[in-house]
Amino acid sequence: MARHPEVAFAGATTGSANLTAGIVCRDDAAFYRYLTNDLGALPAIAHIETAPIIRTIKRAGSMLPV
Repeated sequence: MARHPEVAFAGATTGSANLTAGIVCRDDAAFYRYLTNDLGALPAIAHIETAPIIRTIKRAGSMLPV
């Protein structure tokens, strides 16, 4: 999954889920296609929960020296 171009971040977790990922899609149709075609096709994926974020307020980036 980490090799998919839509995946900006993937990481292992503990608790009710054992994997979390941040993905970037152009629109809701691309998001649905990714979930159903690419992610859903992986044999290790048994259950998917999503929480779409429509707008990013802060994102990772390098800090400039002062």
